[in-house]
Amino acid sequence: MLQRRDAFKQKPVNHSRTMHKSVIHAAVAITLLASVAADAQSSLPKGDRRVEGAYESRALHARVILLDYDKGIAAVSVAVTSNGCTGSVVGLAEMTDNKLVISPYEKLEGGEACQVILVDGSKSWKKVTATDNGKCNAYHGASCTWAGQSAKKVEK
Repeated sequence: MLQRRDAFKQKPVNHSRTMHKSVIHAAVAITLLASVAADAQSSLPKGDRRVEGAYESRALHARVILLDYDKGIAAVSVAVTSNGCTGSVVGLAEMTDNKLVISPYEKLEGGEACQVILVDGSKSWKKVTATDNGKCNAYHGASCTWAGQSAKKVEK
């Protein structure tokens, strides 16, 4: 009987050693989770399907079709009309964060480096504001520009 009681006795536990092992296991788990999260973040698609559609205002008109969701590539036409002046660019755009950076498909002399940028001010692609990199004069008249023009998305 004496032997049986000894079998059920618990041995003294060194809590500092057990706690040290728990801390190491937690650190390893956190490191693994962080690396998985980083991998998942880098493999997320760049595109946002909400960008597709038409954006209209008195001065700014834009049409966006998302061509490659994973790479964030879209076909875009954007036009400005103000003060009797018009301008337009049709081309491919790359999505970065909350921006569409449009490069004209047809390069005009003096406008080879032109880029028109549509910025999502609403965080949901309900409204965009346009600007350009200052090298787009070949695509619009002297009295109009995309800079600061805004348009709301046309809901179907």
